Amino acid sequence: MLREPLCMYCTRIRKGEPWGYLCEAFPGGIPVEIIESRFDHRRAHPGDHGLQFEAADPVDTDLLYHLDSLGAADPSPSSDV
Repeated sequence: MLREPLCMYCTRIRKGEPWGYLCEAFPGGIPVEIIESRFDHRRAHPGDHGLQFEAADPVDTDLLYHLDSLGAADPSPSSDV
């Protein structure tokens, strides 16, 4: 199933020119596993400079639906990064 990236709901994302979006956490480019919603960036990811997802609108119902669809309503700390 194709999903909109969690990035679209984050305060750290900016529209960039000319190639798309820029992220404060990943100035060199957002990792594909995050763009493809295969990694929940509410957890630390290598190379994110200590910056994780931060909701632009914490009561956005579309965001809550997205988080539910990721199966990641609770981003428990992980030791795999």
